[in-house]
Amino acid sequence: MGDGMSRRSAAVVLAVTFQRLIDDPDRAWREEELLVLNALRRSRGDLTEASEADLASYLSGLEPDQLRGVVSNVKGIYHELVFAAAEDTDGDAVLAQLPDATNHPGSDVEFTVDGDIIGAVQLKAVASPEYIYEHLSRYPGIDILATEEVAAMIPGISSSGFSNAQLEAEVRDALELTPGDTVSEEILEAAGASVLVGAAFAAGNALRAGRVEPRALRVVMGDLGVGLTTALALDALLGGA
Repeated sequence: MGDGMSRRSAAVVLAVTFQRLIDDPDRAWREEELLVLNALRRSRGDLTEASEADLASYLSGLEPDQLRGVVSNVKGIYHELVFAAAEDTDGDAVLAQLPDATNHPGSDVEFTVDGDIIGAVQLKAVASPEYIYEHLSRYPGIDILATEEVAAMIPGISSSGFSNAQLEAEVRDALELTPGDTVSEEILEAAGASVLVGAAFAAGNALRAGRVEPRALRVVMGDLGVGLTTALALDALLGGA
């Protein structure tokens, strides 16, 4: 992905792309917008071969509650695609692959070297402390970084530096929205509500077994000053501009 993609841009890109798709499906799309469209196609079996016009028609026919769910689901898939794209273009021997099914158990992305799986990652887009507790119960040894609002609710959880309120403001600015907008408002609400992303990395086993160099996985994750097996807010991995 380009350097222009900011640490807090995922929700903005998703909301802007959906709005532009509804307004003008025949427009020229940027790289990150094409990933959003591909994420939307992956979200439903009957959208796999959908054109941009088909996708626009699908979004336009959704009720507000349905649209919230679609945005939340697609944002998680978008994160997977962005993560895989960044890994596959970073110049090292580690590649990322996504399973055909978006509900693949255990992991969303697998890391491979010369065709051998050397690690996996599970990506979660959540907006509620309950999901943090669920994650901790399943992965008690893995730390979590949360949005400022969610971190403030849970003792011992550190903030990722992301604020729901700031993200909402950034999306509004990007779309030039007013509170009275209809479809845009629903997209905004859903994108802002799903900003927390916990990424639980299982690459530690591969490191300890010597199957991949620490440098290679540091390139994947970015130099954020945290352990390689620590869960991260994925938005913090998507760029550093």
